[in-house]
Amino acid sequence: MSTPTAQVLQMTADLLNATAGLAASLTNYAALAEFMTAPVATVSHVPQELQERQKKVAYPICRVYCDQVQNDGRVKFRRFSGTYRVVVEVTHSQDRLEGITETLQSTADAVSDALDRNSGNLGAGMVLQPGYVAEVDEVKKGGLHYQQSARVKFMVSWER
Repeated sequence: MSTPTAQVLQMTADLLNATAGLAASLTNYAALAEFMTAPVATVSHVPQELQERQKKVAYPICRVYCDQVQNDGRVKFRRFSGTYRVVVEVTHSQDRLEGITETLQSTADAVSDALDRNSGNLGAGMVLQPGYVAEVDEVKKGGLHYQQSARVKFMVSWER
């Protein structure tokens, strides 16, 4: 049996990987027409540099992880009644500076669009809260190419 945090993260990855998730959102953004398939959201909190050392990476990458868990005990007689702050980190890399920021922002917008369309009850007592915070990093040199990352942070409440 998986841990509660792993269940929340897997639910988020499944939501983004579904046909009505990230793939449906990407069709709304013409800047991403060159990508034949949507990036696959994986549950991982491995730094990009380490991931590239282990295996060949296809960009853009969507990594899902949890950076904060808060059990505030709002509902009595429940083991957990609180929120998880989930982060979807999108990383894009290419060999030229032109268009890297626009492509990354379009992918981050697609993630936030998928979250907006699926906010509400996720089942099993989980609720995807409306709203999110998006942070975009500056472009940096990564390996032989340029690299840029963005993080979309949102809350999932759960009573179990």
